[in-house]
Formats: sequence, C-alpha cells, structure tokens
Amino acid sequence: MSKETPVHNLQAHNKEIYTIKWSPTGPGTINPNATLLLPRYII
Repeated sequence: MSKETPVHNLQAHNKEIYTIKWSPTGPGTINPNATLLLPRYII
C-alpha cells in the first residue's frame, strides 16, 4: 500500500475486536464479478 493511514477506523465500537475476515472478491478470485470489499469485522 502506498499510504500509511488507516483505511477504516474501528473506534466507534464499544467492545474489543478480536477477529477480522477478508472477503475475497475481484479479479483472480472465485467471485470475480462481486463488488470489491474491505475486511468485515466479527464481534
């Protein structure tokens, strides 16, 4: 990545975040026509 700034800020959560899960989409994946997504968080 060319930036050293956060892509998404998770400070709005009241509890700790222990896990994030990448959603594989886009070219070269099994979902090439799906919208590109950032990781989603599991609370």
